[in-house]
Amino acid sequence: MRTFILAGAAMLTLTANPALAERWMHVGGNDTAQTYVDADSIAVGPGPRYARWLSVYAQPQQRNVGGGVILGEVHCSENYFRTLQYSFYDPTGRHTDTEGSETINERKVPSAGSINESVLEFICRGTGGSPVANAWQDARRRFTAGS
Repeated sequence: MRTFILAGAAMLTLTANPALAERWMHVGGNDTAQTYVDADSIAVGPGPRYARWLSVYAQPQQRNVGGGVILGEVHCSENYFRTLQYSFYDPTGRHTDTEGSETINERKVPSAGSINESVLEFICRGTGGSPVANAWQDARRRFTAGS
C-alpha cells in the first residue's frame, strides 16, 4: 500500500508542463525527432522509476503536434518501460492536450541502439545525457545543423 501511495504521489508531481522542467538532458535524436529527459523529474523509489521525456519533431505530426512528453514508468532491472500519459505540444511548444496512454499495460523493451534505449540508460544509470537550456530551441538548432 505504501508503494502504491508513493507511486501515485510521484505521478502527480510529474504531470506538469515541460516549460517548468529545470534540467532537460538531450539523450538522442535523428533527422525526424530529438529526445530529452527531464532529469529533475526522475523519481526513484523502492520499485520502478518515474520520469518524463520529451520528443520534439522536425515536422508537425497529425493534429499539428510539434512534440510530446511521455510520463513513463521505468523498470531498470528488467529493462522495460510503460507509457502512462502523453502530453502534446504544438510546434511552438505550447501545450495542447494530455491523455492517458492506450498502451499503459504494454511492457516496452527498447531496441539496441535506439533512442528509447538512450532514454532508459539516462533514467536508470544517469549516462548519456547532455544538458540543454531549452529543449525546443536545441532541437531546432539540431534539425537546422543536420542532427
